[in-house]
Amino acid sequence: MTRRDLLKTTMLSAAACLLPGAAFAFRIEDDNAVTQQLYLTACEQQGAHEQLVRELIAKLEGSESHEQAVAEVRAMSCPICGCNLAPAVDAANPS
Repeated sequence: MTRRDLLKTTMLSAAACLLPGAAFAFRIEDDNAVTQQLYLTACEQQGAHEQLVRELIAKLEGSESHEQAVAEVRAMSCPICGCNLAPAVDAANPS
């Protein structure tokens, strides 16, 4: 056994002992209302959701009716923060 192999083995076993669960560097948290509200606030301060909704509806209206485009966008989420776009659809498209 070389010195390099010994160090690798020792490092791997030490790491396995220190981290019995999942890695902490990358952790997926459950959706909670506080986190979603923070993301929504960040997006809404820039008006990103309403602008995104208007652009998506305009693009989709070229191939389908306005009602279908609105329903499709309502089911989408923001690609930046993951928030549901339904509230922004109501604000940007009062019908």
